[in-house]
Order: sequence, then structure tokens, then C-alpha cells
Amino acid sequence: MTNKLDDVFVHPGHLIRRAHQIHMSLFEDEFAVYDISPVQYVILRTVEALDEVDLSTAAGIAAVDKPSCTRFVSRLVERGLVSMSSDKADQRRKLLRLTSKGRNLLPALNACSDNLEERMMERLSPDRRRRLIDLLVEFASLNNDLSRAPHKTPPAVRQNTHALDDVQG
Repeated sequence: MTNKLDDVFVHPGHLIRRAHQIHMSLFEDEFAVYDISPVQYVILRTVEALDEVDLSTAAGIAAVDKPSCTRFVSRLVERGLVSMSSDKADQRRKLLRLTSKGRNLLPALNACSDNLEERMMERLSPDRRRRLIDLLVEFASLNNDLSRAPHKTPPAVRQNTHALDDVQG
């Protein structure tokens, strides 16, 4: 006899929600001392990688809407990790740069990220880890247009980014 909840427990949405819960629990453990959210970490890494980036581009790369990105960036600015200035050519365009404090913090945050990844994946074999990542990249890419805040990578950046962009084309 089959459990009436079996179809719930293998539903993709339920499994993705569970994976997100696991990720957030481990993220909070690893990053607790730094009081950084997952989106703030992605924004910091984006600004680091591009040296200077406008707020709209950072929002697209982080796959968050611009108002939310503005709130995340404001907290980073308040903490002195990122500076925000107006573009001289277009005062409406806000440019982000890492401060020395932000640049100095990133190695510790990257170590937390490495620990987080290891803890999330340690129970999978190396082959299954790669398969999971490949499937998640494919899933996110194929469904990117269904997101309320789709991932966007500017063409000038695309050549140096994650495999997600290879699938997006």
C-alpha cells in the first residue's frame, strides 16, 4: 500500500523548497558571524568580479528585482563594504564599487562559501555532485524566463561567467 503523501514528497516544488531550507540553515551557520545574506554575498562577488558595476546590472546578475537589490546594497553601503556613486554621464545610474573593507572581508566570506558548499554536498559522490550542479544549471537556465527576477548577464561579462550563461545562449 502506497502512502497518500508519497506524491507530495517527490514533487519538484517540495524538494526545491526543502533544498532551499537546507541551504539557508547551513548558510546561516557558516556566515552568522558576518551577518551577510546569500544575495548580499552574490552582490559582493559581482562587484568584485566587475570592479565597478551599475545597480541594474548587479540586480540582473544576482537575479533579484531592482528595488530589492537597492535595499541589499544600501545595507552593504551602511556597513562600509560597498560604495555607491552616481555616474557622471547619467546621474540616475548608480555605480557600485567594493571598499577596502569589503575587499578585505571577501576572502573570509569565500572561505565560508567553500565550507557551505562542502557541507551541502559532502554526502554525495563527486559524480553525483557534478550531476546535481549540471541539472540545477539546466533547470535554472531553461526556466529563467519564468522568474519574477530573471538572471541577466550583460554580453561584455558573459564570456567570463558561470555555465548558466552557456546554456542560456
